[in-house]
Amino acid sequence: MTSKKLSDALASAGHKITPETVRKDWSKGAPRDSAEAYLRWREKHAEKSARGDPDLKAARLKLVLEQTELTRIRKEAEEIELGQTRGELWRKAEVLAAYKSTLAKVRAQLDAKLRVDLPARCAGQPAEVIEAAIGEALDAAYSAISQP
Repeated sequence: MTSKKLSDALASAGHKITPETVRKDWSKGAPRDSAEAYLRWREKHAEKSARGDPDLKAARLKLVLEQTELTRIRKEAEEIELGQTRGELWRKAEVLAAYKSTLAKVRAQLDAKLRVDLPARCAGQPAEVIEAAIGEALDAAYSAISQP
């Protein structure tokens, strides 16, 4: 039986299968003797395709999205690691510790100036002098905070 005759026999049975498809299936081991045997073989060896199976389409789409997300996460992790080795990025804990240390030092200096040094220096002075001394102490504290 030729592929054209088998295709015509399948068409008369209500199955639209081209002679090219029949030849491809024959190369995979499909029987050549009857349309019924060919259909049984085709059902048994049918590969699920994304065209015909919406569940398979959805699963493949989900897999592609997960792989894309995983690739993005890996890339971000590599960029962070590379930035740390180059010295462009710092760990958050180290930055916070340095910031807290600087703030504690500035707070201690400001407290010492405003509670101890300033009252002794400004006793009996006019309000403008006291205000200027407080401004100097605050400026020194702000400059210490803003230094890297």
